Amino acid sequence: MASLHFDTTAQVSHKASGTDVSLATVSAPIPISQARIDQNRDDFRYIALDGSVKVAHMLYTDHLGTSFHTEPGHQNYVTLHPNWSTVPKPRHLKSVHVWNPTEPSSVLNTVSDPFLQCIGHACRNPAGYRCGCNLDVWRAICLSTFGSRLELRETHGKGVGAFVIRGSGIPQKTFIGDYTGMLTLRGDLPAFRDTHAMEIGIGREEEGKQSMAMIDGFYDGGWMRFVNHSCRPNCEVFEMRVGKTKVLALQTIRGIRSGEELTFDYGDDFFQKSRICMCGEVGCRHPPKGATKRKCRAYDDDYGPQMAKRRPATLSSRKKSTR
Repeated sequence: MASLHFDTTAQVSHKASGTDVSLATVSAPIPISQARIDQNRDDFRYIALDGSVKVAHMLYTDHLGTSFHTEPGHQNYVTLHPNWSTVPKPRHLKSVHVWNPTEPSSVLNTVSDPFLQCIGHACRNPAGYRCGCNLDVWRAICLSTFGSRLELRETHGKGVGAFVIRGSGIPQKTFIGDYTGMLTLRGDLPAFRDTHAMEIGIGREEEGKQSMAMIDGFYDGGWMRFVNHSCRPNCEVFEMRVGKTKVLALQTIRGIRSGEELTFDYGDDFFQKSRICMCGEVGCRHPPKGATKRKCRAYDDDYGPQMAKRRPATLSSRKKSTR
C-alpha cells in the first residue's frame, strides 16, 4: 500500500447554499495520501491497484490514427483559447455585458444572468450580483479544504477515480470545486477531446437561445476531470457563480462517506458515441450488450486503462441553479 502521512486537523467548515455547514469532527487523525489532490503539484498522482503511486497519463489515438502520450497538468483556473479574440458579442447578451474576450471572466460574466446564486465562502449577498466575492480565493479555499480529503485511485474497469480519503468525509449539499481547463469554442474542440470537455452557457438563455462554450480539461485542468460517471451519482454539476463569474460547480447530493468514490451523471448524450456504461449500479441506463444491469461499469474504448473517463455536461444533463 502507498505510505500515508497524517494531519491532525479534525474539522473544517464550508458555506453551501447560504448555510454554514461543518464537517463532522473526526476522532482520529485524517490520513493524507501521496495521491491526494495537491495544490502545489503540477501533475496528478494516483494509487494503482497494486498499491504503488503513479503519475496519471493518457494514451490516445486521434482522428488521423496518430497515437500519442501525454500527462495532464494540474490547472486550478480557466484559460481562454486564442480564437476568442475574433468572436463578436452574442446578440442575446444585454448591453451592460461588456464584451472583451481576452479574459475568461469577461466571457463568463454573469451580468446577463443575475439570477444565479453566488456560492462564495461567507458571501453576504448570494442573490446579489455585486457581492464582491473573489473566484481565485474561492478556488484556493476549496482546494485547500477538500483537496487534502480527496485522493486519486485506479479502479476496476473505470480508469482513475476521485475518492474520499479514509478517515474523512464530506457533508451533503456542499460545493467542493469547479471544472477548470481551457475555455474554447465548440468548433475549436477536436472530437477526440470531447470526453474531457464540459458545456457552459454564455449569459442567460433568452427565448430558447443561448451561446455555448466548452471548458476543455484534456491537457490541463483540475481534479474534477477524474470524477467518473454513475447512473446513481452522489454529486451533481450546476451552473453557479462566484462573484461576477459563472462556474461549473460540483455539489454533493448526500454525505460522502470515508473511502467512497465521487461520481456524477454524464448524461445520456455521452453514451451515443459507442460508449458503454460500467457504473455497476442497479438500473444502469446504458449497460454493455449481454451484460446484466448489476454488472455494468463505465468504459470509453478510446482510452487506456490509467485515465478517468469524462463527458461534457450537455444541455440535457447540465443543471442551472438559482437557489
